[in-house]
Amino acid sequence: MGCRNVKRPSPHAAHQRRPIKNLFLQMHDVPCSPNHSSSSSEGFFFRNPNRSIEQGTGQGRIVAGEEEREREREQRGRRRDKMILAVLFSNSDGNILIERFHGVPAEERLHWRSFLVKLGADNLKGAKNEELLVASHKSVSIVYTMIGDVCLYIVGKDEYDELALAEVIFAITSAVKDVCGKPPTERLFLDKYGRICLCLDEIVWKGLLENTEKDRVRRLIRLKPPEALVLLLDVGPSMHGVLQEVENICSTLLVYNRSDEIGVVLFGTKETSNELAKELGGYKHVVVARDIKVVDEETTNALQNLPRGTSPVTDAQHPLRDPPQGTKKDQVDTIADQMKRHEIKMDCIIFRESGVRHNAVMDENDQLLYHFRERSVTKVVHVDSPTSLLGALRTRNVLPVTVFRGDLEVWVYKKTSEEKFPTLKKYSDKAPASDKFASHEVKVDYEYKSVLEPDTVVPPDQRIKGYLYGPQVVPISSAEWEAVKFKPEKGVKLLGFTDRSSISRHYFMKDVFSFVPEPGNTKAVAAVSALARAMSEMNKVAILRCVWRQGQGNVALGVLTPNISSAKNVLDSFYFNILPFAEDIREFQFRSFSSLPSSSQPTKEQQEAADNLVKMLDLAPPGREEILKPDFTPNPMYLDLKSKQPDANVPPLDKCLKKITEPDPDVIDYQAPLIKKLGNVFELKENPKKKKARTQDRLTYTGADDQAKLLEEPSAEKVGVSEALYPPKKKAGEIGDHNPVQDFEAMLTQRSSSTWVQTAIEEMQKYITALIQDSCDRDNHQKALECLVALRKACIIEQEPNEYNGFVTKLCQKFRPAGDKIFLQLLSSKNASLISKEEAPDSDVTEEMARNFCLKPEPSSQ
Repeated sequence: MGCRNVKRPSPHAAHQRRPIKNLFLQMHDVPCSPNHSSSSSEGFFFRNPNRSIEQGTGQGRIVAGEEEREREREQRGRRRDKMILAVLFSNSDGNILIERFHGVPAEERLHWRSFLVKLGADNLKGAKNEELLVASHKSVSIVYTMIGDVCLYIVGKDEYDELALAEVIFAITSAVKDVCGKPPTERLFLDKYGRICLCLDEIVWKGLLENTEKDRVRRLIRLKPPEALVLLLDVGPSMHGVLQEVENICSTLLVYNRSDEIGVVLFGTKETSNELAKELGGYKHVVVARDIKVVDEETTNALQNLPRGTSPVTDAQHPLRDPPQGTKKDQVDTIADQMKRHEIKMDCIIFRESGVRHNAVMDENDQLLYHFRERSVTKVVHVDSPTSLLGALRTRNVLPVTVFRGDLEVWVYKKTSEEKFPTLKKYSDKAPASDKFASHEVKVDYEYKSVLEPDTVVPPDQRIKGYLYGPQVVPISSAEWEAVKFKPEKGVKLLGFTDRSSISRHYFMKDVFSFVPEPGNTKAVAAVSALARAMSEMNKVAILRCVWRQGQGNVALGVLTPNISSAKNVLDSFYFNILPFAEDIREFQFRSFSSLPSSSQPTKEQQEAADNLVKMLDLAPPGREEILKPDFTPNPMYLDLKSKQPDANVPPLDKCLKKITEPDPDVIDYQAPLIKKLGNVFELKENPKKKKARTQDRLTYTGADDQAKLLEEPSAEKVGVSEALYPPKKKAGEIGDHNPVQDFEAMLTQRSSSTWVQTAIEEMQKYITALIQDSCDRDNHQKALECLVALRKACIIEQEPNEYNGFVTKLCQKFRPAGDKIFLQLLSSKNASLISKEEAPDSDVTEEMARNFCLKPEPSSQ
């Protein structure tokens, strides 16, 4: 069981210590009984997030509030004349973003602002990111740098010299990057302004360096207080079979709640060690394994080696007494009221093996726990296997964030979110081993150089993005993009209602969103419930147009489906699924078996075997229990393994996790006859692996038939390999006599400038003209025709039909008077006529004009 608390009682009220302790004990008393079956085990988890509560063990109290922090700072006793004088953030234009002055008179601050901004303008231009620069002014030291688009200046004196300020600036830059996720732009810096200010005040306070550890700073600036979690674990004989899984769950809890405070209490142990047993007597076989405090190595050791107890939770030698007043149900109400008052929540996981017979005591315990659940303070889950035990407890709590809040009195959340794998970053070992401030990050800087001047670096203010449009490169600036950018207004619009049957399930796209009424607004709760129930009764769904944020570039169009709650303490809500537009749908029509010849149709045995295969894949077959229930199956994305020894081997996969990632042997054995029959009724043939065409081959200007033929011919493949190994030594842009078509295609694919396509076309035109002119006995006509066909294809692809049409027209005019009718006849027979408007929209030639082109041979006159 688990119990969460959002707010702790005040540490200054001494009388509040005992009620918390009594609450702890009463919650264990209620669901238990002297006759409790040994095959069923129950326990509690408490969560309490406020760190200023006093512990009930008499070992002092944990205080981490602002008062103690002030006392610690005042007790340092440092001399105030040895301090950090100023910390300033500015943008590249010299505008101050954040400033902190310590011990600097107000009349001198303007001077320091002007001086530091001028210092950065003179020296930071062209400096690398996070490169430290040092200066001195009037006996003080200055260290400054660039982090992203933001300038950072730190001024100190005396003991805060250059080395000490370098430590300070490293801590600040690390915190800023941690908050922003990357070196910040000015806009990102301003978006994270509040958290950056909190980090800065935790690192530097009243001119002194306070914290340099990034994890500690992150923990101190959390707006949400840490939780206090108490693990109440039954280690009695009935739990011995699943204690290994319990240890795994608790270890995972430590990974995801390492900043919280955790306590561990064990029930059913042979020993007894708790404060109540010493003070009041009783409470045997209960051990407080760890008091409530922040997770450390002691907590890990306590949870990785749980003792195997010898006494059941409810030993008959120590029966629990009935309450002196009222019934057990009344006591549950009293405890639930106290839990609500202190905002405590409890997660109760009951492990009860399958086949165990229920008795009256077990049923009574279940009813009392269900009564806790109805009071909205407890979550009760029954499990019957180690695998379901892993899936029943959510080890990681993700704080939900609203996607949308607007004029409508509803809040929108993401129902599910995809978990991304952690990215592996490059690691640099160039830093000295003695450098404790080395980040070992690999930073990549890009330089852009001009094609015309390869040695000249183009600065950012002279660069602009260009986009290919045919053979041309069209430049578009960011200002032009911003001017034409679609900027819809934030809001949710109801477009109408439709029948539920008109929206197919396979149309749903992307993530699912949940529309819930505004918390605390009873009118919104009633309105959402009324609308949801009316839509459910009429079997209707709503079509919505949603823009979650102001300035969002895309619009979400989707269907709103009512979600009627069956629980008393859960409100009605809606689910929102994004629908595709018409352009997003591709309808594929598959041929029916009836259209195939009888020889290709499956036999009756084959059809039956295929049907049985589909039924075999059902996780909830008729007459059998569902396999891998989503509510009780862990969905691990990755294992977070920690080791004290860096060279330690990775441990083997846990058997419970292996069970959900590998096929279940019981299911395979049960379906083995069907699998064997499937292999017998179908003739299996080896499917040869086809050669994968390279991207370069797919981008060539040969047709599909020519490309397939080229890949099938061994000689062509050998020629390609030899040319790749021993490329011909000729200048780029030159068309040679050995293989002019491939040289022309290579020129087209280079695209080193916007005029390169035009250059390649002109070179090919010159080459074709030279072939025809220098032809002896028309021996070059065939090669010239191949080049002309390649030129025609290229002009169609590159949208340059007029270049080809003009060139062919000139050839016709030039060689017709010369009497070279054979070449004109070949030109007509190979369909190398003009490019019509049907083939290229930019062409001025109609299809009829291309068909009646004058390249047709004229009849000879006798």
